[in-house]
Amino acid sequence: MLTVVLLICSNTFMTIAWYGHLKFKTAPVFAAILISWSIAFFEYCFQVPANRYGYADSHEGVSVADPNADPASTSWWQRVWNAKFSSPQLKIIQEAITITAFVLFNALYLKDAIRLTDWGAFMLIFLAVVVMMAPRWAEAKPPELHAGVSPPSQTSSPQQPADVAIDHGANSSRPGDSR
Repeated sequence: MLTVVLLICSNTFMTIAWYGHLKFKTAPVFAAILISWSIAFFEYCFQVPANRYGYADSHEGVSVADPNADPASTSWWQRVWNAKFSSPQLKIIQEAITITAFVLFNALYLKDAIRLTDWGAFMLIFLAVVVMMAPRWAEAKPPELHAGVSPPSQTSSPQQPADVAIDHGANSSRPGDSR
């Protein structure tokens, strides 16, 4: 969630930097570039920490910020707030936030009409988020919300510990990932 909040801030600045100058077509292009570039600086002040904080490489767990923390000892809210993502997941989340920021900016500032086909394209991006994140959302639910799932201590065996069976979504280099 922290990563998503930082990405929202980043994309707000990015959208302003990329499209804000369109209302000032008489301004010199060089001035638009300099102003947009200065606004983009603030975008990077949020984007870089969002990606650094939110990225889980193939050796880290993706549910909690501390890979050594016991998921059973952390609350559902802690797991959501400190969620880690694979790089493809970070990218698709960023794209969905970008579309949302653009639609709001377009409606409030540019006031350009959005066609039905544009809305269709936006919805496909949101569908991509659902497809990529579904395994993560299922994993983030508190154990009592998983219907018919036994606690890990009852399902694990010496050959395969319970934490190995978790599907971590897009990052398939970890043991137990769906392929």
